[in-house]
Amino acid sequence: MATSKLPEQSSVACKRETWHFWHGTPELFAHIVRTAERATSVVDSATTTVIDVCIADDHETFDSPASFTELVTIDALRHFTSMSAVVTAGASRSEIVLRWTRPWWAIGVGKDADVVLEVRGTDGEVEARHMLIRRAILRGGTQREAIQVVMAFLLAGAGGTAAAALVLSGGYLLGVGGSETLLAALSVGGIGWILGVYWGTWAYPSIEVAPIGQTNLRRLVRVVGPVLLTVILAGITKKLFG
Repeated sequence: MATSKLPEQSSVACKRETWHFWHGTPELFAHIVRTAERATSVVDSATTTVIDVCIADDHETFDSPASFTELVTIDALRHFTSMSAVVTAGASRSEIVLRWTRPWWAIGVGKDADVVLEVRGTDGEVEARHMLIRRAILRGGTQREAIQVVMAFLLAGAGGTAAAALVLSGGYLLGVGGSETLLAALSVGGIGWILGVYWGTWAYPSIEVAPIGQTNLRRLVRVVGPVLLTVILAGITKKLFG
């Protein structure tokens, strides 16, 4: 008596990699999604893309990289808690996730953000797909965490120095005594250093998706720079010329 043999099911392979830092423009994120679409596409299977930007309890969703770059709001880019793209075609699936594990200002143990790439499939091409998408993700500087630390200390030093200089200039402008002004400058400079660490964490965060010229660091320099420069120059001018 002949027996029928059920077809063997292909085992699903999975390749996953995680980083903790990524900076780029919306266009670069869209390029990563297009790369995932190209890598995940399978003959005779439709490719589906879902991009989801989560902001608190709200979501901005898009079905293509083009619609993402055209319609995503600046508010979503600045305040998202997670940004993901899932590309599926048949049994193949690629997922890219940028997410905060805690707010940038919160003190905690471990990294404050995750950048995850996960590729699944049954056709033996998972490794090749992963490498293709990975190369696009690496353009976001996934290994720049050391620069982030240096930037935080530089901004902390700049914040302390600027705060002290601001007090000294203000003291000269108001005619306050030198010893009192110096003591106040040292005290405020210390506070400025501590605040500078937080400003540095905000100005150069672990994850940032921003149009060119609209990064937190650029925005900070544009707003704070002219004010500090004006007060400091005014104090220097009065000190030199009376």
